[in-house]
Amino acid sequence: TYYVFSKSGHPGSDPVPEKWFYKKFRAVLTVLGMTKGNYSQYSWKPTGVIALYEATKDVKLIQRQCRHKDLQS
Repeated sequence: TYYVFSKSGHPGSDPVPEKWFYKKFRAVLTVLGMTKGNYSQYSWKPTGVIALYEATKDVKLIQRQCRHKDLQS
């Protein structure tokens, strides 16, 4: 009966409005001065994967994190 993310920002019974996450993401890009570009929320995944690899040097961990079937992916 609870949403993982609710209007309060924590698990709760009130769903977030449509485009809520998108608007939050755009606000962060605006603060960073990154308004000219085709950024999506998915843009952060490669950044996180690179940081994880640099911290651990564990390519199998990266494979699991990305849910890739094999290392070639």
